[in-house]
Amino acid sequence: MHSLALASFTLLLTLIHASPIIPRDAIEVCSPTQYTIKGYTYTFSKDPDNIARLSFNFQSLFPGGSTINDPALNTVACDISSPTGVIPNEVECSSGRKNFYFDLRGPQENADFQFIHTWQCNGHEWMSSTHHKIDPLSCTTSVDGLTTMCNGGPDVFQAESVREICGTPTHC
Repeated sequence: MHSLALASFTLLLTLIHASPIIPRDAIEVCSPTQYTIKGYTYTFSKDPDNIARLSFNFQSLFPGGSTINDPALNTVACDISSPTGVIPNEVECSSGRKNFYFDLRGPQENADFQFIHTWQCNGHEWMSSTHHKIDPLSCTTSVDGLTTMCNGGPDVFQAESVREICGTPTHC
């Protein structure tokens, strides 16, 4: 019986030390309070080729009380063109460092995205993975039917799945 109690105690200690606990206040000061998309434009043209272009600006906002290193505080520009007419997934936006990507979660004309955003807070790496659909979205088609243009924004939304990026399972 003594060895069972010792084994249970050892297992409990192992589990306590194996899973990092991030203090609630660290999550609150290191989590973005809002994201904003401005100047969203999607254009698809069938003339002369199938050309697609997608552009928007992304900006993050954080609460006070922490040291944030994030190019998106000053706006990140996303601008991609595709001569095949298909916007690819895993698009990196220009921020000066690899910290903002997006994937399409449906047809490109639907403006339905998964945003992956990383930043540093008080010397630690953090990330979010946020699903968001631009709404409202206003689309028009040219008289000849060859060009479609959609515009949206500004669009404000909350970050989702915010977490600290840990180097190992026991170290954050």
